[in-house]
This record gives sequence, C-alpha cells and structure tokens, in this order.
Amino acid sequence: MELALQTAIDRLQARLSHQTEIDRLQARLALQTAIDRLQLGIAVGFVLPTLLVFDHVSVDDIGSDIAVMFYGIAGFTTLLLVLIVICNLSKANYCKSPCLHPIPDTRVHRDYVTYSKSSPYSVAASRQITDLSLDHQVS
Repeated sequence: MELALQTAIDRLQARLSHQTEIDRLQARLALQTAIDRLQLGIAVGFVLPTLLVFDHVSVDDIGSDIAVMFYGIAGFTTLLLVLIVICNLSKANYCKSPCLHPIPDTRVHRDYVTYSKSSPYSVAASRQITDLSLDHQVS
C-alpha cells in the first residue's frame, strides 16, 4: 500500500513540474487529503473489529460477534448504496456527453398529420408521408 502511495506521489510531482504554483498547491492539498483519508480508513479497519468482537474463551462465542460485525458492515454499506442511488435519481436525465443523447426520429413527420383514430384518411395520409420521408432518406 505504501509503495502504491509513494508511486502516486512521485507521478504527481512529475506532472506538477509543468503546472503553475496555484495548481501545484491545489494538487498537493488534494493528495494530502487522500492520504489522510486512507490512513483514517486503515485506522478504523484495525480499531472497529477489536471494538465489535470481544475476547471469548471458545471460538463459537467469537463467531456470533463476527457475524454481528459482518451483518452490521453489510447493512451500513447497503444503506450507503441506497442513499447514493436515491441521490442520483434526480440526476438521471442530465447527460453531459453529447454522444449519449437520443437521436431524434426524423423518419416520421408527425407534425404535418393530425392523427384521428376515427378517420381512416388521416392514417392513410400518415403512411404516405412516412413512405415519402423514407424514400428521401434512402436516395
């Protein structure tokens, strides 16, 4: 873990040699924040099991504490996943990439024909307009 972290620091410092001073400070602050969060996660990973799994004489008693720890962490991460999904549902219609926008259907010109289920003439006219627009796109 330390080797990967040191490699990331070295790569970042190599990239920072071409940046301005403000960009260097922002990148170093972001890297330091990431390092602090990593160290906090490692500390919690060592402390949490010792708080949740007590010292018992038999291995069977420890198994129930480990099960409580396992299901507690699984429930917590499931809750985080549900919260992330709920928060991102409002952003589902927002698409930054133009390649993900739906392509408009230009084959059928529905603006020119008023559809009426009771009138067979409007249905026939709409089929003719559709066929006409398809012929123009093919040629």
